[in-house]
Amino acid sequence: MTKSEFLIILRKNLISLPEQDRRKTIQYYAEMIDDRIEEGFSEEDAVEQIGPVYELIAQIKSDYGETTSVNTSEPNRKQHKKSVNIGVMILLILGFPLWFSLLMAVFSVLLVLCVSLWSCIIALWSVFVSFIACSVGGIILGVIFNMLGRFVSGTAMIGAGIILTGLTIFTFYACKAATKGAAYLTKETAVFIKNCFTKKEASL
Repeated sequence: MTKSEFLIILRKNLISLPEQDRRKTIQYYAEMIDDRIEEGFSEEDAVEQIGPVYELIAQIKSDYGETTSVNTSEPNRKQHKKSVNIGVMILLILGFPLWFSLLMAVFSVLLVLCVSLWSCIIALWSVFVSFIACSVGGIILGVIFNMLGRFVSGTAMIGAGIILTGLTIFTFYACKAATKGAAYLTKETAVFIKNCFTKKEASL
């Protein structure tokens, strides 16, 4: 049960209390749930630690000298959750060959995509390194050619080296951005896979 569901049931069943008392009571339990969430508990666990909501309502009404009848029109979520969990476990066992094959196929696709993505990143950095080598080599050869009196070829090589130097700078920033994006996508994919397993374990 979430915090909002808990407080809605509490507010609905304490309608007979004085407005100020009802508001203070609801605020008290809302802060109690928030404190447990700050301690690291999930919202559902924080609510569950307070105790069964209808028993709590009966206790509060008893403290105010009222009858302990409560509105239990809400379905019994725990019982429903248990039955759902059993059904899910049965489906998982019976459908193991199918869902396991699909799971392996999804993982294989994700692995191939990650490998392909990082292969492209490596290729980009290889282009960057080759640009550096070509620009430096072009300028050096151009200077040598000019020293040998081959001014046309030397000047052309120096110009090409300068152009490649500009491309090297541009390629560096492109590689840097691409690497950052690939790292982000890889991280988000890993978090997604982790959350899938975490949610599955929580549902069981």
